[in-house]
Amino acid sequence: MTEQHVERRLAAILAADVAGYSRLMGTDEEGTLAALRAHRRELFDPKIAEYRGRIVKTTGDGLLIEFASVVDAIRCALDVQRGMKEGNVSIPPDKRLEFRIGINVGDVIIEDNDIFGDGVNIAARLEGVAEPGCVVISANAYDTAINRVGAEFRDLGELSLKNIERPVRAFQVMFKPPDGATSTGAMPAAAPAVAKETPLSEEQVTKAMGLVKTNGCLSCHRVAGTGSYVGPDLSDAGASYSAEQIRTALVSPNKDVAPQHRSIRLVTKDGQTVTGRILNQDGFSVQIIDSSSELRSFLKSNLREFTIVTANPMPAYGDKMSAEDMTGLVQYLSSLKGLGNP
Repeated sequence: MTEQHVERRLAAILAADVAGYSRLMGTDEEGTLAALRAHRRELFDPKIAEYRGRIVKTTGDGLLIEFASVVDAIRCALDVQRGMKEGNVSIPPDKRLEFRIGINVGDVIIEDNDIFGDGVNIAARLEGVAEPGCVVISANAYDTAINRVGAEFRDLGELSLKNIERPVRAFQVMFKPPDGATSTGAMPAAAPAVAKETPLSEEQVTKAMGLVKTNGCLSCHRVAGTGSYVGPDLSDAGASYSAEQIRTALVSPNKDVAPQHRSIRLVTKDGQTVTGRILNQDGFSVQIIDSSSELRSFLKSNLREFTIVTANPMPAYGDKMSAEDMTGLVQYLSSLKGLGNP
């Protein structure tokens, strides 16, 4: 009997999908589909071509892409996420399309232009634990990309991923949005007005960081590389939100809370209670950042209580600080564009 030849090759695999796609489609089906097509046409697909990637398949809101180089795969992902951040600045948080991206490098099986194997499955599972707007890569990808891409990396430790036998060490890519115009050169984006303002003085930065610390912001949020991951990372707040949106969040924190920023309370079948911020979920599992800033994954079959808290635990700061302090804090948060900023 002749043994059937199986074609294999080493490849970098990028898996991406839109966070909260079902919710967005349920709210505005035609608008969401049109926006996704525009992002693909004006941003994602041109970047894939620029970095010599190959679209293996699309699944509604998802893409599976193969690259010959993991460095190219990560650079493509970063350009896409930077472009999406810039394009989303003027869009309300609950209407934004945000990609989650997972990247792995490994051996794949090729059949009829499709790719299969553990290397592909790990990339897809890493995409599932990525926060909206973020990129998570495997240790294999990290070892190749370190010092070769303009980013820093947060070690997420070893993760237990669904249907993957062994734990997978993963890293979140912490990238800095570009200065000036968008990196895509094609996608129309309204940059926040604060981008052209005079840089804050050292005294203004020091005073604003004092307000951040005295008001307890660092117990939930990460600001300029310091603090907790329980709440959204504000180290690139100015790249993601306008000054008016930041002010509204400080004064009226329960207004327009994005689904990915809501708190969650879980009770396991053995009685353990866990609170934190929900990252992702599917029909079988849920991933959260717990109150200790640890990334954790739970099988829903092991839970006896699963409660999403719609109220924002953040207090309203409108009456807690003077108008001058509020303005200074908004200016400071608006100046934060990612790593390397004040």
